[in-house]
Amino acid sequence: MGSFNVMLVDDEPINIQVLSGILEGDYKLIAATSGQKALDLAKRQKPELILLDMVMPEMDGLAVCRALKADPETKEIPEPPHPQQLPFRHHLWQRQSLDLSPDLGDHQRHIQEWVNLIKQLFSRHPHAQRAASPFHNWPGQSGKEYHYDIHPFETTFRPLPGNYIYAKQLPDGDWSPIYIGQTRDLHQRLEGHVNVADAIANGATHLHAHYDKVGQAARCTEEHDLVQRWHPVCNDVFE
Repeated sequence: MGSFNVMLVDDEPINIQVLSGILEGDYKLIAATSGQKALDLAKRQKPELILLDMVMPEMDGLAVCRALKADPETKEIPEPPHPQQLPFRHHLWQRQSLDLSPDLGDHQRHIQEWVNLIKQLFSRHPHAQRAASPFHNWPGQSGKEYHYDIHPFETTFRPLPGNYIYAKQLPDGDWSPIYIGQTRDLHQRLEGHVNVADAIANGATHLHAHYDKVGQAARCTEEHDLVQRWHPVCNDVFE
């Protein structure tokens, strides 16, 4: 779950410290000690979930929620449930917010309830079923980076030349290549020695690919550069 961004918003630093101690390692944490700081960070960081204190000076939690909805950069966040419908003092916002107990250290049952709720939300979150980003830049042995779009295996490609990588998404959201290849036809990928079933058997979870019109020599150079850098388990070793 480490690829999900969670924002902690509370004017009491001790509450942020307690929350960070509970959630660190499972999520990427962003902290704000005021409503205005939360709005600024939300636009830049785009968290999937906000743990938002409803009782803060200057700008309370409800004002933050209204501002998020009014801003074009954050208006996609759905309207949260009413605070009175939740057993906590903070508010749950997926790309939402959650209401916490006012005395966090004394209410382990409440802590466990909302931690379980966070995990349930992310288990159903659409990002949990796909790559965190639609593309990935793969560095080669030469230092050059190659831009690849990320696709599920069932993606249908046009019959055009290109390079592709059967890749495994790691728990931290990073990638490990299982097989790197190039082909005159991404639709069939006939020039690869490894098919999708072989790649999946070796741990692949996604297909990275890009179309290429520069010619076979350039495609082979890119393939060689990446294989030399990554040594994928399913590639023959280039001498």
